Amino acid sequence: MAEIFSTKAIILRIKQLQTADKLYICYSQDLGKIAVVAYGIGRGKNRYNGLMQPFSNLELQLAAGKRYDTFRQAELVGPRLPDTDFEFLTYASVLTELVELLTPDKQPEPKVYELLAQCLQLLTVRNKRLVVIIFIVQLMDIIGLGPSYQSCTLCGKQLDTDAHYSDLKAGMICPVCRVSEDLEVELATQNLLQKFTKLDLSSKIEFSINGKQLKQLENLMHRLIYQHIDKPLKSLQFLAKL
Repeated sequence: MAEIFSTKAIILRIKQLQTADKLYICYSQDLGKIAVVAYGIGRGKNRYNGLMQPFSNLELQLAAGKRYDTFRQAELVGPRLPDTDFEFLTYASVLTELVELLTPDKQPEPKVYELLAQCLQLLTVRNKRLVVIIFIVQLMDIIGLGPSYQSCTLCGKQLDTDAHYSDLKAGMICPVCRVSEDLEVELATQNLLQKFTKLDLSSKIEFSINGKQLKQLENLMHRLIYQHIDKPLKSLQFLAKL
């Protein structure tokens, strides 16, 4: 008989299988990225179908399986997120697509779960562009892919002036080491990046940012993502068309 267990998890993506069966890719607090199959959930009277939606944070009861775990029941964790707000859904897709692409299967990292849960909630009340940037900065740091924003990748010099980000070297470059195609990053933007890395999202968030810094941050994050995924993010491509 299959082992029955419970875990908190956020739904990243849903794939339709048979007429009424669905496969859910989730990020679990204590299991990491998992795949859950729900048989018959698409039938009209199934009470869990409306609950098992993208971005939902749930307490899941599952039956353990070799390849997929099997869904048994679910209960919502925390406030219900918007399901008809097109802007929210679009930005939330960026977060979940990144987690799915950048995290391995069944390797738990509770900090990723907590970060995703917090940022999905923040998307409902804060500047969505800024929330996505903070999420990417902290996610990359948690999974060990974030560059140092304090020193030059080549010479090791501490950065105390405007600098550049190098795709080739995967890090910040001082003015002496830079080449022409590197992305300019102002000192104020570097300071924001350092602040974002350690920002406590459970406390009140206070800082100032202008349009130029926001654009620099977005350009840098897009480069960083492409560097590790090696293809454009579908959700970011869609966002760019809005």
